[in-house]
Amino acid sequence: MVCRRGRWGTVCARGADPAWSSGPSTSPLAATMRHVVVLLAAMPCASCDIFYGVFHSARDVSPIPSDSCVVNAIGAIPGITNVSSGVEAGGRPLTLHGVEKPDEIHRFFYEYHGIRSSFFISVSYQGHADYFHDFIDINRKPSQDVIDRLHPVFSEVDRVLQTQCGMTNLALKVHETCRGVRCGGG
Repeated sequence: MVCRRGRWGTVCARGADPAWSSGPSTSPLAATMRHVVVLLAAMPCASCDIFYGVFHSARDVSPIPSDSCVVNAIGAIPGITNVSSGVEAGGRPLTLHGVEKPDEIHRFFYEYHGIRSSFFISVSYQGHADYFHDFIDINRKPSQDVIDRLHPVFSEVDRVLQTQCGMTNLALKVHETCRGVRCGGG
């Protein structure tokens, strides 16, 4: 007796048993699924970088200062040299209205007694600005001596941006995070 199931089904003779599989499936779908499982298992390790150092951040800061004001104010801090700035395009947010214009990233670079650092102000297409200032190393802790020397400068940068460039209440909005290092010399 022969049975047939569906248009593209299997045909089998009565009494015939399917062979037992002695290994993994060789179907393309099974092979693809094995690759997906391996990729999913490896993904957490693909982003295992750890950031150590000092982070200052403030959300929704205003008003947005001119780059020249920031460069002049930072350059006036004792010990800071080689101040420069640049503007670059950030991400392009996707909204219900479509893809918006890219964020503007205003980067400021400086050197403090041989230690290079930087910070940036990110301005969204809606005109909201966020402030980020950090000194970090990836997968290793920065020297505590460098952190102790640079940490007071972070607070001074926050202060001059508020007092000289009009970033209202910046010092109150700044959130400080210290990972793997002691901040404030203590």
